[in-house]
Parts: sequence; structure tokens; C-alpha cells
Amino acid sequence: MHGPPVRIAEGIEIDWRIHADRMGTTGFVLASENHSVPLRVVVSEEIVPVCPRNVPRGTVDVLWYPAGDALPPDGALLAVEVGYPRRDFRLFGYTMHWIWPFLFISLLAGYLLKGVFRVQF
Repeated sequence: MHGPPVRIAEGIEIDWRIHADRMGTTGFVLASENHSVPLRVVVSEEIVPVCPRNVPRGTVDVLWYPAGDALPPDGALLAVEVGYPRRDFRLFGYTMHWIWPFLFISLLAGYLLKGVFRVQF
């Protein structure tokens, strides 16, 4: 189920509002003049890998969104975004972005394993 498209002329943008009826992965096909682009949308209460933005092949943005399906480089679409809600991590009663516990655990593991790998600081 979705609403009608909303065109934003200043940003050369078209937005759709999509409502999920159930959990799972579903697909859409965005069709432009010359190309069709498959798009996956994931609805889950679990933490699963998703890509919020699909960008054209051959651009620097592919480095930031490697998990997305690449758009054709000569197509009419500049990017396709899905606005997933932010997922925060709770640790000791504090809510934080997942990168902070990951960074802390990575540094701690590196420090604890420095003797095993014979690395000195």
C-alpha cells in the first residue's frame, strides 16, 4: 500500500510513502525511460543488514553504500533512498549509536591480543 507520488521540483525529487503490512522482505521495480531498477525493502524487528541508499555504479558514493544494488551509471535515477528508522544500542542503561560499543570492543580486543600477535605500541 502506498500513497501518490509527491514531486519536489527544487530538489529534482519524487517521494512515495510506503506502508508495510507485514514483516519480511519485499521488492519493487522503479522504471525510468531506459532502465528498470529493482529495490529491496526489509521490515523486521531483528537487526538485519539493510542499505538505505542505492547509487549509480562508478561514483564515489558506492564506497559509502556497498550493500545496495547499484543503479545504472547512464540512467535517469541519481539515487534511491529508503528511510529506515534509526536503531540504537542500549548498554548499561544508556542509548547510543552502535559504532561506539564496536569501537570500544575493537580497541579492547586489540590491546588484549597485542601479546599474541607480538605487537608493541
